Amino acid sequence: MDPISALSLSAAILQFVDFGSKIIVTTYKTYRSIDGTTQENVELAELTTTLKDFQTRLAAPKTPSTGHNADQKALEELAAKCRDIAADLLKLLDDLKVKVKEKGLRRTWESLRQGYRSVWNKGKVEEYEKLLRDVVAQVNAHLLSLIR
Repeated sequence: MDPISALSLSAAILQFVDFGSKIIVTTYKTYRSIDGTTQENVELAELTTTLKDFQTRLAAPKTPSTGHNADQKALEELAAKCRDIAADLLKLLDDLKVKVKEKGLRRTWESLRQGYRSVWNKGKVEEYEKLLRDVVAQVNAHLLSLIR
C-alpha cells in the first residue's frame, strides 16, 4: 500500500473512532440523566427559555405610544425573530431527549439513538445558538441607541 493510501485510511479510521466516541459519551450522559438529556442541552434550553421570555417582555408595549421610532420598530422585529429561533431550538432540544423513563434495554437503545441524533445535529444546534447570539447583539445595539 502506498503511503498516501495508508494515510487516508488511517485518517478515516480516526474520524470514525472520534465520531463513535462522541456518540458513546453522549449516549452515556443521556442514559444516566434523570430528565433524558445532557446537562449542556438542559442549560441551553434554560438560557433559551429565559431569552425568549425577555424578548416577549421587550416586544410587549407597556404604554400605547403614538409613534414608533426606527429603534423601537427594529426591537419588535428582533423580538419576533428571537421568539421564532428560540422556539425552533427548544423543539430540537426536546426532540433530542430520551422519553423512556425506566432503565433497561429499551432506554439503552433509545439513549443510543438519541446520542447519535445529538452528535449528528450538533451543527444545527450551534447554528441556532449563533443566530440567537446575533439577535442579542442587535438588540443590545438598538437598546443602547434608545437609551442614548
